[in-house]
Amino acid sequence: MMEWIAAGLAAMAAPAAAPPPSEYKCHAVAGEYSISSHPIAGGAFAVRGTITPRFLRSHRKWLSTASVIVQGKPGRDAVGVQLIDEGGRNRGRDAVRSVALFLSWYKDGKAGRKYVSSLSREDPVPFAIAIDGNGMARLQIGTGVREMQIDAGGLSEVAMSCSTGTFEFDRMEWTGVSPGAAETDGRRSDAEPVEVIR
Repeated sequence: MMEWIAAGLAAMAAPAAAPPPSEYKCHAVAGEYSISSHPIAGGAFAVRGTITPRFLRSHRKWLSTASVIVQGKPGRDAVGVQLIDEGGRNRGRDAVRSVALFLSWYKDGKAGRKYVSSLSREDPVPFAIAIDGNGMARLQIGTGVREMQIDAGGLSEVAMSCSTGTFEFDRMEWTGVSPGAAETDGRRSDAEPVEVIR
């Protein structure tokens, strides 16, 4: 009886898990990344919002990028959206002043990415990812949309991340995400450069 009372008191004393954020300011210095991940509750899942580039940095190997990825263990299916600075390493007078938008996925052991369009670096970019209970995924960024069947059984989290810049994830709306988050910052100086694919 005392064990039940002690367990109940401990549960009452534990702080309530925070809901996923409606906004997230992602900041990473040149050559580093920042990530905020949230567990998926299981079943249908959806997230939507906007990504706005605020400050893009230059690095000899990395491009400024922001992404939202629904993923699980390495090697399992994953889907997401990505925004990449087209100015890249050129920060001179003639540097490109736009970002490229991509839909991205990992399915059946193969990675894929589809270029959608380019927008001014100052514009908020709308995005949405939805996965139904049967594993049908719908990805959208800007005007680009793709639907695909995936193995949703291995999905365990949604991660918002950025590298080599500052981006704001805003107006976030969530369905099917568990409370709580694990935020990790780190450096990957040995990473391969992100290439803009046309």
